[in-house]
Amino acid sequence: MVDEAALKFEKSIKKQTSKRAFTAGSSFKNFLDALAHKLAILYSFPWNDPLFPTIADVLHAKEHSAWTYNNHYISIEKSMEDCRLDSESKGIPIADISLPEIMDEEQWVKLKELIIVSVQKTPNHIIPRTTNGKCTIVIPTSVFNDKTITFFKKVGVAVLLFAHEDDVVVIDEGELISSTNHESHSKRKRKKESSVISS
Repeated sequence: MVDEAALKFEKSIKKQTSKRAFTAGSSFKNFLDALAHKLAILYSFPWNDPLFPTIADVLHAKEHSAWTYNNHYISIEKSMEDCRLDSESKGIPIADISLPEIMDEEQWVKLKELIIVSVQKTPNHIIPRTTNGKCTIVIPTSVFNDKTITFFKKVGVAVLLFAHEDDVVVIDEGELISSTNHESHSKRKRKKESSVISS
């Protein structure tokens, strides 16, 4: 079953953003980078690259229990023996759930599968958006199915990349390329016909 939201926004997306921004090699990998970036805010784990966390780092941390909670600190007042008030900082975990539990096991398995088909490029955790503010993810035709669409939407909400599942549009790269090529062919045809009429 094709995502109806994807079909609805596909045409407007091409008009609102550059074609380069919406390829499986960019927005798809950007989602994975954004996921790693968000999890690195919630949890502490080793990064292979000192500047950018990756999904591979996240998976390694999850599978080897090489993670801890990141804390935010609050100031707590306490009474001293001489009746003075003093304050101390107390760390409270930002996340209220463990890293392995933030996704179910089926989603972790799906994440591993998606890493295999993702392209290698400089990390970029900014997910392309339309002018309507929708996060847009273009994924390879080979993994475009209901299960993958559901994965992106549910995991994105779970780690707070977006508030609601409706805030993201998942598009088949093959359909997007085909539609773009058809549109370009139609424009060339109209231009040619116009040239013939003019002459």
